[in-house]
Amino acid sequence: DPQHVVVLLNLSRRNLATGAVTRSKMALADLAGMGQFAHLDVSASYKSLEEVLRALAARQQRVPFRDHALTQVLQDCMGGTAKTLLLLALPPESASRQDSLRG
Repeated sequence: DPQHVVVLLNLSRRNLATGAVTRSKMALADLAGMGQFAHLDVSASYKSLEEVLRALAARQQRVPFRDHALTQVLQDCMGGTAKTLLLLALPPESASRQDSLRG
């Protein structure tokens, strides 16, 4: 069964000269593929992630983080002062192109 894997890292750094502590949170997420065998929950999580990213990009007042467990887990790492990077690994086969470009 396809599943998502999310690793949350809480990082802290102390400036030895000033004693100031900087805290950060990093999420590393490996999201299940959306191939022809995608399960309903995988599809729902991608849809929720898409809605959150669209709301953040449009600077909407209400961002639907609570619509899915995946977006709830990633909430601290998206929006506000967070920096978000999306890295995609797409299959090179032309047969998979339609699944990759679906949106």
